[in-house]
Amino acid sequence: MDGGEQPPEALEQRPETMPERHLWAAALDLLIRDGQAYWRNASRRKDTAIELEQAFDDLMRCGPMTRHVCRWLDVDPLAVSRAFIRWCEGVA
Repeated sequence: MDGGEQPPEALEQRPETMPERHLWAAALDLLIRDGQAYWRNASRRKDTAIELEQAFDDLMRCGPMTRHVCRWLDVDPLAVSRAFIRWCEGVA
């Protein structure tokens, strides 16, 4: 190891490589996918799952689920909500 290289075990401790971070990223991905599924199907189906509607509503208002998941990822929840709203406007 020369000139500031970190040993492999040090890389395993970095926040972006921790398994918990991958879990929270998967949770955010699922939240967004559920919100998108609701938006795509809301006008066509009235029997849309309540979970999809809850995800959509939470993303639209930067609700507690969005803020909680983003806090664990050190991501700005307002930026996530704004990006989701822009996506919805582009699909409409």
